[in-house]
Amino acid sequence: MANPQAAPNSEPGGEVSRAGGFPPDEKGPGKLQIRFALINHSDADLGDISLLVNVRAPPRARSSDPPMFTFPATVQGVGPAMSRM
Repeated sequence: MANPQAAPNSEPGGEVSRAGGFPPDEKGPGKLQIRFALINHSDADLGDISLLVNVRAPPRARSSDPPMFTFPATVQGVGPAMSRM
């Protein structure tokens, strides 16, 4: 499980968008696939979003704890009041 934490920012929708899910799926030895949803709760069209995702294990994970792993992700076409996988 992941504990997604949004970093404070000045980007449109930055405080009203969130990521959730993160179920891992092992596609083979050393090939882990992570799926997640990005939810835009704002009226802003966020367009394409580039993220650097830090995955921490709950239940006691804090944003100051080092991540178990980090990966880049791009979510395309995030419109107002929309979620994308």
